[in-house]
Amino acid sequence: MSKNFKGYMGDQIGKLGTAVGRKWKRKMVYASYQGRVRNPRTEQQLLVRARFSLLSQLSCALQDALRLGLKRYAYQRQETEHNSFVRLNYKAIGGSEPDELTVGYDELVVSQGALPNVQYGTPSFETPMQITVPITTPNTGVGHADDSDIVYLVAYCPGLQSGCVSDGSVHRSDGSLMLSVPAAWQGQKVYVFGFAESASTYGTSMSSYLGFGTIA
Repeated sequence: MSKNFKGYMGDQIGKLGTAVGRKWKRKMVYASYQGRVRNPRTEQQLLVRARFSLLSQLSCALQDALRLGLKRYAYQRQETEHNSFVRLNYKAIGGSEPDELTVGYDELVVSQGALPNVQYGTPSFETPMQITVPITTPNTGVGHADDSDIVYLVAYCPGLQSGCVSDGSVHRSDGSLMLSVPAAWQGQKVYVFGFAESASTYGTSMSSYLGFGTIA
């Protein structure tokens, strides 16, 4: 049974005949109702479920970064940033046993787009509770790249299953990036990524994997 809003021609949430209605990004969408639900538990199916579970965990931890880096990409495909992340990164998960999966962090995509990225130097972890990364080449003037484009630094801490992203105050011409991390991250290993966002209407760049280190 569906729940009706705004009259009989309004929004329908739930089962309506052979369809199921729901709201997605302020729009009504409908899917076919599946009456016979199967729950196969083959070794291959359990492995697939474990991979999706791990990707969902990563997506939740990185959601602030994904809302910036995958927003336009996901919108063009009429899907959520979470779904885009899972689809783009499925092959980055390795392993043949559900409880022994690995993440290819150098393959992870946290931003997708045609905007030229900057070139990054090696991350530094010397300053306590901070990650700093030099911008070695801003690539201003390449394609639609502009000095006013924003450059973001993203970090993921697997030990705490959490992530964070810089505040968007750094531009291509600024020379370096800095990200302050939560106090709980001290002594933890982190993986670092970077991407650029256009100041106008040209979307984002592909993300770059910058390396890893331990928070001082």
